[in-house]
Amino acid sequence: MTTLSYSVTRNFQNLLQWTRKIISRIPLLWKVKMGAYDTPIKIFDFAYWPNFSEDIGVLSSMVEHEEWKPKKITEVPSGEKENYYYKFSEDKPVLASYILNTYKRIIQEGNKLLVTSDEKFSCFHTGLFSSSRLPIYVIFEKNSFIGRQYWKFLKFSLKSDRQLLAMGKLPEMCDYSLIPSDFVFNPTKEIVPSINHILYDYPWRYSCEFQKLSKMARENLMDGALRRAEYLIRQTSTMVVPQYYMGTIQLLMPLCLMEDEPEIALILEAVGDSYRANTVLPLDWAYMNARVITKPNANWLQQLI
Repeated sequence: MTTLSYSVTRNFQNLLQWTRKIISRIPLLWKVKMGAYDTPIKIFDFAYWPNFSEDIGVLSSMVEHEEWKPKKITEVPSGEKENYYYKFSEDKPVLASYILNTYKRIIQEGNKLLVTSDEKFSCFHTGLFSSSRLPIYVIFEKNSFIGRQYWKFLKFSLKSDRQLLAMGKLPEMCDYSLIPSDFVFNPTKEIVPSINHILYDYPWRYSCEFQKLSKMARENLMDGALRRAEYLIRQTSTMVVPQYYMGTIQLLMPLCLMEDEPEIALILEAVGDSYRANTVLPLDWAYMNARVITKPNANWLQQLI
């Protein structure tokens, strides 16, 4: 066999082998490809969204004026779990958090996601409004790229959008009040804190000054802070703010440890006739979680924006 014929034969064999690999993977692509009515809990599994951060910026220009980035951002030590909403949008992390969690609630309710009869478009109500009080929707189109998501992000649209109106009866905004939980602090319930979990699960969430204190000093300060906070919220229950987390409603209670102003938020989880408390959140994280439901009115969270 000549060198030329050997080279041609070898190239043909390589091409044939590569073609066989591609063909063998086609059934796998079809198996993992989602359908129009599949609703995974994460929006990036639901839809291909190549420019999420830029699109969040567009959305911020459409809604009523609101600050979407906390004044103070908690720095996370290397190796600890970060707040990934900052990664999705450095400029508008609160709005990114809002959209991602609103989608989760839409899916949880089960009937607030519209798919057109030809399965070419889908949409849901963001729960946000323009300065002229028009509802804002997010529209998805059928994904033309090979991949597992059936949908691809198309645009954010006002309700007056012609394409949106052509879809028929539009879905309503999600409703958190349907979640069987307390939205308002119940002063008749006992708060049962786990000091060890509160203090030592995520110590970096506290200020550097607090972390430098002895174990006994930290526990004494936390005990005093809990007593003061509980006294205050039993007098003014509106200081406690609801947050949406993992399909449930929890309550956020401000704690003052070494300052006169709140430094951290304690999470209260309703369990039977008590509130279970075993973890805290940095204030900027607490604001993000609370804003998913509504813009917080409590002063201790409003001052973050």
